[in-house]
Amino acid sequence: MLHDMQEIALKNANYAFCEMLNNAIDHSEGTKVEVQVRVNAFSVSFSIADDGIGIFSKIASAMNFSEKRFAILELAKGKFTTDPKSHSGEGIFFSAKASDVFGIFSDDLVFSSINFRDDGNERLLDNKRIQPSGTTVIFIVFRNRSISTSELFDRYTEKPDDYGFTKTVVPVKLLEHGEPNPTFVSRSQAKRLLARFERFESIELDFSDIDEIGQGFADEVFRVFQAKHPNSRIVATNCNQRVEKND
Repeated sequence: MLHDMQEIALKNANYAFCEMLNNAIDHSEGTKVEVQVRVNAFSVSFSIADDGIGIFSKIASAMNFSEKRFAILELAKGKFTTDPKSHSGEGIFFSAKASDVFGIFSDDLVFSSINFRDDGNERLLDNKRIQPSGTTVIFIVFRNRSISTSELFDRYTEKPDDYGFTKTVVPVKLLEHGEPNPTFVSRSQAKRLLARFERFESIELDFSDIDEIGQGFADEVFRVFQAKHPNSRIVATNCNQRVEKND
């Protein structure tokens, strides 16, 4: 049934499949990978499961995080890889956006993205599911997919004639992934949020579902970082009045 899919949907599915399979082979440190494909009249879905170290554990180790949940934020930023000599760190970021539904399950954590028709309403959810070992990636591409991978790449490039991945959008709530009532007040939190931002020319911080931020947090993000990295521009979006007062 794959042969009668629209070209955009087929190319997006192929891109995400190749990226996620190669990711499992190159990074999981496992001994086997199990692949499942399901096709119906509306979509094609994939499951790629390995028995390796677990993606969140590996990121936490590479970044010296005290908790594995902090790895969720790094995946949302993009440009993260534990093997920079061989990989750019773009695969997961763009595979999540090339799919209509995307999820990475490892341990008791999940990084998930829902992009129905890719209408700009992407959400990164805070679900939990026990994963005994390794990592499972599940993604779905709808047959009526209308946004191509090349269009997605363009959205995250600041300059029309530059093919580099220079722009990112980060949901700030993922800074305290899994916390029921997160607070954002300290400079140490801000520094964790800002990690690797200097690799981008434009950073959009999405403050959806954030009630308030402290002055120290805001000062570190909007003054200190910008003074140190004038070539990286931070823009705040979806702020309520209390957040706007401090940014």
